[in-house]
Amino acid sequence: EVLSAVVQTPRLEVPRVVIGCWQLLERNDSEEEALRTLTAFADAGFLAFDTADIYGPSEGLLGRFRRRYAEAHGGTDNVKVFTKYVPFMDSSRSTAVDTNEVSRQSLQVETLDLVQYCWYGPFFGQGHIEAAGRLQELQREGRVAHIGGCNYDTTHLKELVEAGVPIETNQVQFSLLDLRPENGLLEYCKAQGIKLLCFGTVAGGWLSDKYLGAPAPPEWLPGDLQEGTVSKKMYWESLQS
Repeated sequence: EVLSAVVQTPRLEVPRVVIGCWQLLERNDSEEEALRTLTAFADAGFLAFDTADIYGPSEGLLGRFRRRYAEAHGGTDNVKVFTKYVPFMDSSRSTAVDTNEVSRQSLQVETLDLVQYCWYGPFFGQGHIEAAGRLQELQREGRVAHIGGCNYDTTHLKELVEAGVPIETNQVQFSLLDLRPENGLLEYCKAQGIKLLCFGTVAGGWLSDKYLGAPAPPEWLPGDLQEGTVSKKMYWESLQS
């Protein structure tokens, strides 16, 4: 039931479960092991994956996975890979084009399924809107199918929408421990038909059954963080801020 359920935008279908690929080589630096893990997810019916242009070798590994999947199944039409565009306060067309070219080559596709746009830096002036406009240009040229936001708050997401950027999704952190999207973002996105793609829904593991009945911090926290994943440490730090 979970696998068949989708989040529907006017033009894009997104499965309710998307496999995050930020740390494909964190627990094991073997690329072959990472490819086997991606294949295992696909064999279990999880066919949507999330990556980014700044996630190290992630896009390249997903491209190799897609090729293997196509060889085994005769195609990859049912496989979706959602990547990101994270310009470091750079709204130039050349950066957008170069990044798009690298992502398409790495993922071995002509058109990127969904590019989730994250403006890295302070929101001064019109820079973040101009950079989003570069994605629109690439969309018109057939290099990007769908455009989404990433970590956009309500104020700046509204600026993109009012500028005519066709935002279909917004990826944000949202869990029982992090309810920031309830501060106006949910209401705005619902009104605009923008779907939230939520990460951190189990807070990197902090909301798993492992911690039911566990002693309160800091008794177990230092050792647990030392043995935990980068993701787990990140979510703990974000929850403390």
